[in-house]
This record gives sequence, structure tokens and C-alpha cells, in this order.
Amino acid sequence: MQHSISHPEGWQADPLDQFQIWFAAMIDAGQPEPYTMQLATADVAGLPSVRTIYLRGDPSQGLTFYTNMHSQKARELDENPQAEAVFYWPQLAQQVRAAGRVTRVSPEQADRAFHQQPHEIQVAAHVNPQQSQPVDLEGLESRLAEMAVKFPAGETVPRPKYWGGFRLEVNRWEFWQGRANGLHDRFAYVLGREGWVIHRLTP
Repeated sequence: MQHSISHPEGWQADPLDQFQIWFAAMIDAGQPEPYTMQLATADVAGLPSVRTIYLRGDPSQGLTFYTNMHSQKARELDENPQAEAVFYWPQLAQQVRAAGRVTRVSPEQADRAFHQQPHEIQVAAHVNPQQSQPVDLEGLESRLAEMAVKFPAGETVPRPKYWGGFRLEVNRWEFWQGRANGLHDRFAYVLGREGWVIHRLTP
């Protein structure tokens, strides 16, 4: 049975503030791959798929990630723009779930994000315009060698038109704090007409 409360002691009223506190603590704890999250999507028929991706940018502007727009997740998000992300930090016995509607970022934001990556990553983005399609390793390596010649170190690499980003605009957060006795602390923040409503959930 869930219990609605206005502001639990020790928890932030805004779930994004709570997330950023946990996220900062996770980085301080030396969690490997701190920006990884699992992203679940579904196609128009409701068939789900999940994969591990990287969170990019300032979380206060929404949970943002970048991908090949010909990828499975991009196609599914265009068909069904609902998704859920999960962060799991075992060192702190914490998990965060974030669900909501997904929108594309602007081309200008995608440009900035693309050029913040290492040069070799930018070059590699030009290798395979049709992500998730069958391919042979030799062909990929040959294509990468061609792109390395085309875009040598020190030169600007243009962002491929098929490389872009999505922003998850969260309307439901769930925070789980593990406890050794099994009575885990679990809160859900649900966005309503008048703001965030907080529920304590059974473990």
C-alpha cells in the first residue's frame, strides 16, 4: 500500500534535487562508469527493448542522451515517445528510475554535444550510418581508415545528419535505498497538476 506524504524528512521536495544529491554522492564514491543508465523503450506494438547508454549534459535540463537516429531505440522513440531510464549504484545500494516523454534535442544542441567528444569518436560516428544492421568487421575497419584520412586530427569533423539526441522529460521518479534488513526505503515522485506528489512505497 502506498502512502502519500508532502515532504519526507531527509528527502528533497523536488526529485531532480534528490537525484543530483545521489548522483554527486555516487561520483564521490568512485562508482565506475558513473554516467551509465539503462534505457527501456517499446515499439508501436508494445514490444520492449533495453540497453545501456550514457547520460550527457546537465540533468537539470532533463535526462539527455545521444545516438544514431537510424538505431533501434531512435526508431522506437519516434514511434512511441515514452521511455524509462534506470540508474543502479551497488556501492551505495541505490537505484533510481525515471520515466516520461522523450523529445529530440535541437540540431544546435546536438552540434555542441558532438564536438565535445574526442576527435576519434567524432570520426567513428561517420563509419556506420545504419546502426544495428548486419555488417562485417573488415568492412567497418576499412571504413574507419577512410574516415581517419578524410578527417585528420586537428580538423573539424562535421556532425553526421543521422547523429542526434533525445531528452527524457521525467514525470515519475522512483528512488530506492537498500537496507540490510530488507526493509528498503522507497519513494515515488509523481508529477501532478499542482506539482510533485511524493509517495512512500512498500519495499
